[in-house]
Amino acid sequence: MKYLYIKFILSAFLLFPFTLPAFAADTLNKTTDQIIENLSEKIRISGITIQVSENNFLERESMVNLPFSKALRDSLAASLSKYGAVVTVSEHGERPLILNGSYGFEGENLFLTIRIRRMGDLSSEDIAVARAEMPRKKLDESLFKPDFKRVANSLISMLERNYTGPETFDVKVKALRPGVKGEQSVLLGSEMKKYLSTAVNKSNIFGESFNRSPETQFFIQGTYTRLGDYMRLFVEVVDYRERQMTSASYNVKITDIPPELLNVGTGEEVQVCIVYTQEAYNDIKADSPAVGYLIGKIGSSIGKSGFKSRVCESGDSGSISIKASMNTKETGGGDYEFLSGNLILHINSKDGNSLGTLEYKGRSVIRNDPDRAINRVIDNIFKKNNVSEDLKGIILSDI
Repeated sequence: MKYLYIKFILSAFLLFPFTLPAFAADTLNKTTDQIIENLSEKIRISGITIQVSENNFLERESMVNLPFSKALRDSLAASLSKYGAVVTVSEHGERPLILNGSYGFEGENLFLTIRIRRMGDLSSEDIAVARAEMPRKKLDESLFKPDFKRVANSLISMLERNYTGPETFDVKVKALRPGVKGEQSVLLGSEMKKYLSTAVNKSNIFGESFNRSPETQFFIQGTYTRLGDYMRLFVEVVDYRERQMTSASYNVKITDIPPELLNVGTGEEVQVCIVYTQEAYNDIKADSPAVGYLIGKIGSSIGKSGFKSRVCESGDSGSISIKASMNTKETGGGDYEFLSGNLILHINSKDGNSLGTLEYKGRSVIRNDPDRAINRVIDNIFKKNNVSEDLKGIILSDI
């Protein structure tokens, strides 16, 4: 299934060079030589075929693949080759050997833990482990700052490790949303969608060329939440009923996020059209003056969330649509009569699928002008309900 992504803001993410300064490369190479020498004391290295991928080396606290992983991979591969190993980028054989590990700072040193692991269908085992350390001052600090492409890859890898759902399904990636209700969206949400989409396409579980079944629809969605000096990125896989299949999260320093990505906006130009339909005999008639007033109120609510709106035209397509209907009923007696109203909003995606339905109730004193009473009922509904936020949440689910 293919999806149309309207527009992405092409802001540059943090891209760090993987070429180490000569003195740092020399220190790293000596460290990885020591690691492979230690491993060779436990198993025979010469002649083995082993997978060495940068994706297998993670920062131990966050479990995220940082730019340092590439430098570490290259150095370890070179050291293995010195000892006669055959290094591959993919697994080889029925019970392949892979090199993996983790790294993290403790005080002024970087500590490395590297494992040779034998993979199996039912179980896997570490057959050799080595540890080493190197001075922090020898390393470029930028290698340990998050490259968001790698953060996205790591988040998808975490989702894969925890996934226990059906084997066949279709998946759609959504933009990340604010984790705190009522906060305005920033451009970070749509940028993370772009990187997550790329990571998903490479995934053996969620990728476009794997396990596709349009009968089962899953969504990869999530939030970003500011926690002090950090931004928490949370992603999850859910079904159409919002049942969670798996989840993952990562905290990134606010100072490591390009400032332009913290600007308010969705990063995508979203068109929403509004139409009124009379669905029942006691609904407000389509030619009532109150209909124009109602559409204006809905349009204003959408505008507060940064979306553009217009009245739907015949044969309209390619836009998220809101179909409104409202019925009224007179109640009370004596000195005061009241007009109660029930507003229903059906929200549909660009391809015509239902995104959700909202329902609101309100009322007003009729007095001597029934038409103005309807407008007051509409005012009452929009005053006591956060229609703008409700619509925003549903519309963002289709971006």
